[in-house]
Amino acid sequence: MIHGNLNPSGPNYQAWRAIFGSDSVPLKSDRPVQIDFGGEGKVECYALDIAALPLWKRARLYVRASEYRLPRYQGGSLIRTEDVMLVEEKVA
Repeated sequence: MIHGNLNPSGPNYQAWRAIFGSDSVPLKSDRPVQIDFGGEGKVECYALDIAALPLWKRARLYVRASEYRLPRYQGGSLIRTEDVMLVEEKVA
């Protein structure tokens, strides 16, 4: 599983922390995608691994995503690259 930690210096740290309840973020891939996000132009984002979240976090994500204007893409949710730091998994 690929995951990251919320970036405490990221512009949306408090919003994401309120959704996840921790700094850990499950990601589908370590490769960002670029989306056209409103008037901001192209924004680099990672796709969230929604299936890795417990049901209560999924529900909170969908309710709060619209409140915080979080980006959505092809039926999934995204997190901006500036809001998360990738965590390297060490294999023993």
